[in-house]
Amino acid sequence: MIKIFSLDFEFKKLTCFAIIRVSRKTGNTEYHVRVMNGNLDNMLCGYNTFKEVNGRLINEMPADGSRELRFRTLIFQRLQHYLENNSNRNMQTAFSI
Repeated sequence: MIKIFSLDFEFKKLTCFAIIRVSRKTGNTEYHVRVMNGNLDNMLCGYNTFKEVNGRLINEMPADGSRELRFRTLIFQRLQHYLENNSNRNMQTAFSI
């Protein structure tokens, strides 16, 4: 069963959307992000997966101050906020395939 949910966020005063696919690997949860905008999705290229280890979301990306890092950090913070606010619910916005 694959769990998927949508996530909205603001970037440069625009409301954008991402689809998050949830998977379990080696006892940890991974969140695979796909931004519904080709140019923005390309900014995550190679860094579109966030891992949850011991109940904590990890942002693994070199701290180079790039535009891509700032965008990934924005997605990371929005995902973290979403997970904190929806952890006790049955993820009403999620669906399974």
